[in-house]
Amino acid sequence: NMKTCVLLVVLSFMCVCGFTDRPSRSLETVHDEFHSYQTKKGSHFHMGHRPRAMVYTVNIKNSFPHDTKSFTQGLAFDEGKLYEGTGLFKHSQVRVLDLNRNVLLESSSLKRSIFGEGLTVWGDTVIQLTWESGFGRVCNKRNLTECDEYSYPPDAFVQGWGVTHDNESLIVSDGSSWLYFLDGQFNLKHKIRVRDETGSPVNDLNELEYINGEVWANMLGSNCIVRILPETGGVVSWIYADSLVNRANQKSPLNVLNGIAYDAFSDRLVMGGKRWPEFFEVSLVPKNIKQLPSHDEIREHCKAHQLSVDEMVAALDDEEAYSLI
Repeated sequence: NMKTCVLLVVLSFMCVCGFTDRPSRSLETVHDEFHSYQTKKGSHFHMGHRPRAMVYTVNIKNSFPHDTKSFTQGLAFDEGKLYEGTGLFKHSQVRVLDLNRNVLLESSSLKRSIFGEGLTVWGDTVIQLTWESGFGRVCNKRNLTECDEYSYPPDAFVQGWGVTHDNESLIVSDGSSWLYFLDGQFNLKHKIRVRDETGSPVNDLNELEYINGEVWANMLGSNCIVRILPETGGVVSWIYADSLVNRANQKSPLNVLNGIAYDAFSDRLVMGGKRWPEFFEVSLVPKNIKQLPSHDEIREHCKAHQLSVDEMVAALDDEEAYSLI
């Protein structure tokens, strides 16, 4: 049957290639097509008696200077330019960057009373969430100043965290395990819960990016990124971004990994963090499939350095960044 055929193809590929720890687009494609097929069918890829998700690490290909005053909340590429949404009361902005030339092309500040959150570019608009203000901003991307505000749907979420789109819907996170699908005026279409390969909810979903049919999500305060099938909410794989966190070498507990942007035109993947000195262009390195960590080991790794929301707010208080004064 079809499942047997697919499994035989994958096993043959494993035998030929050995699944060593090296970057490989074909390896990523074969695994994800197989895992996607299994997840959509309601089952999972098993190694032994336990379901396993694929795990990647991150290889740094290039780096670009980043303003260390920018509290990165969301990233998105459009027409070769990098759009950055930043946070903190009194300091939230939308910034448009030319990474290659290290030039700030344009910026627009939010009201001092607004804490900016995730950002995406859809058509001729830049869409930015707010944390606790209860609305999203939809701005003309040509000038960033002609903006409309749309209240969050009352039957969905209260806080805005991450946002991306699939050309049909906005996709929003609120720090929980839910993804919300909205129309362009922030009306709720549907929502879906994100679950790992064991069926457990994956919480703390933050900054989002839609990449080749998947939603990639930072986990608040964690060194991990989770890749999600938007049709089912199933986890496809995990990304350990420890190499970026180690390179950034930040002292403040607030300056965590956050920000994913994919430029489909140039096939460029960029990641960053809050007030980090650099953005990083990266590639993914698949872990040896014979040595994949267990579900419990993945969860332990991703929570090893993670702060809770309360701890993040306390850190904001310590820096007086939560104050409007």
